[in-house]
Amino acid sequence: MKLRAPNTLLNRLIPPRVTEYMISQLEFGLGIGCGAGASRSGEKVVFDAVKFAASGPLTIFDVGANQGQYATALLGSLKDHSDFQLHCFEPSGKTFKILQENLAEASNVQLNNFGLADQAKHSTLFMNEEGSGLASLTERKLDHIGIDHGKISEEVELRTLSDYCQEKQIEAIDLLKIDVEGHELDVINGAMPLLANGAITMVQFEFGGCNIDTRTYFQDFYLLFDSMDFELYRVLPSRCLLRIPKYREKHEKFRTMNYLAVRKDLQLSKRFSRTR
Repeated sequence: MKLRAPNTLLNRLIPPRVTEYMISQLEFGLGIGCGAGASRSGEKVVFDAVKFAASGPLTIFDVGANQGQYATALLGSLKDHSDFQLHCFEPSGKTFKILQENLAEASNVQLNNFGLADQAKHSTLFMNEEGSGLASLTERKLDHIGIDHGKISEEVELRTLSDYCQEKQIEAIDLLKIDVEGHELDVINGAMPLLANGAITMVQFEFGGCNIDTRTYFQDFYLLFDSMDFELYRVLPSRCLLRIPKYREKHEKFRTMNYLAVRKDLQLSKRFSRTR
């Protein structure tokens, strides 16, 4: 399609702030900036896709469980699916206590008071307040939005996903959800033996402003998953998946969104996906 020069008269009539607002709303429909909270992000399509693809008992990992928001939404989706096991990981001691309280009545759930990374170690977790969903292993620069991210810090334990699975004798994972504020690649690198063996079916990860602080890019994720025969989809608020067939620089947008990496041999139903 041949692009035409912009209508300068129209551009003069519409204030830049209005144009920016219109663009942000259009991008929201494409899943850009809607990643916070399963109720508005469209993440429930991931739950439906996992149930659709599974042929037996489900094994799901919630890495960066925080206070149990994602786990609660997932458990609600699995209320008619009794044969599953959910493993939650939250390194902060005080946040973990909240997680325990929120999931006290949940069955088939294993709660772990440590995080996952690319190697077993102890590290510092930074946050602006107790129980914060912004807690990260990187002290983020958020002064521009009035947040003192390094106000509170805590020493936490980290392990690798591969070691954990070996210890628990877990041979396959249906869904690996990762929301660790910019350190998603570290968790994935700690799971490489399982990914290489095809033991992980789907990986859901968050991408956004925290990746500015950790200097990680969508290209890093795309190239890694593409090399391992995974397809990448962006989760849309309309509860469908937008397939990203090829990497482009325009994908480098740092407003919170969720992506789903799926093994190519799975061949997701068309009812879950759209091609960009």
